[in-house]
Amino acid sequence: IVRLDRNGVLKERVRALLRRKFFEEERFRISQQLLAKESEVQKARQEAAVAMKLRALNKVLAAQNRQLKVLNATKSEFISTVSHELRTPISIIKGAVSNLEENILGPLTDGQAKMIEITRRSADRLHQLIQDLLDLSRLEAGTVKLVRGAQQMHCLIQDTLASFREKAAESGVNIGMHIPDQVPDI
Repeated sequence: IVRLDRNGVLKERVRALLRRKFFEEERFRISQQLLAKESEVQKARQEAAVAMKLRALNKVLAAQNRQLKVLNATKSEFISTVSHELRTPISIIKGAVSNLEENILGPLTDGQAKMIEITRRSADRLHQLIQDLLDLSRLEAGTVKLVRGAQQMHCLIQDTLASFREKAAESGVNIGMHIPDQVPDI
């Protein structure tokens, strides 16, 4: 039987307590590392799930973009076709109205002249709408480039008023304008 003195027993207890403390600290450190690794794994799983969803959404978006391109091309083709198909009858109508206004087929009564004038204005408006559609179609196709530059304000106002004057006159409204001499260009 080995007999330890009192100091020896105390030393052994202190060593045991120190070993125990060391192992507890080591266990705590390892468990913290494990928790950190589990957190990293969880974050990586979430990022992978988001990446998968993103890939799926990108595929859907790409398919929708392809559909939009097809629809846009169809729309442009439709506008171009309709515009060209309408130009010919409008040109014929405008020619016939011009012949009537010039009394080529004989003189017109006041009522007939008024109706011919209304028809001419409507045909001109429709012709301008068709031209605008064709211009839009050309712009979308990239065959026409816009050139930016200074515009005279009074010309823009006159053109705008001219487009509204006919409609206003039909409603019995007279539109006029007064533009100062020193209106700057825009």
